[in-house]
Amino acid sequence: MTKKEILLACEKKLKSSLSQLDHELLLINEAITNETKNTAGDKHEVAKAQYQRQQEQLLSQLNAFELQLARLVKIRDEPHERIGFGTLFKTNQDWFFLAVPIGKIKLQDKIVITLSKDAPIALKFIGKQVGDLVEFNQSKYIIKEIL
Repeated sequence: MTKKEILLACEKKLKSSLSQLDHELLLINEAITNETKNTAGDKHEVAKAQYQRQQEQLLSQLNAFELQLARLVKIRDEPHERIGFGTLFKTNQDWFFLAVPIGKIKLQDKIVITLSKDAPIALKFIGKQVGDLVEFNQSKYIIKEIL
């Protein structure tokens, strides 16, 4: 497994999420348009307001995913000696990718846990190098490899 492969897998997952959100926004916009055409009183105003709240939530999620994608594309496929933003690393327990928090990515029969640089466990790993021990929530992680 290479960092380039995990970068591509993360980008694919983010773009898929963005596409899904775009589709949901399209459906919400159509529903708002249809509610605007129906002017039968309070019932339609309440429905329209609910659609608008959903629209705002989806727009917020869309913006968050776009920011994550923008951060992701800035990551260079370069080796690191210490763990920091953009680092793919293996411990005695798991593979981690310190970049964007999009959950677990399965790649070549391996699971990689993606983390935000602000996640509590990520803060423990930042600055560490191969051989270092990190303790988090009563678990001990020994850093085996940094890519």
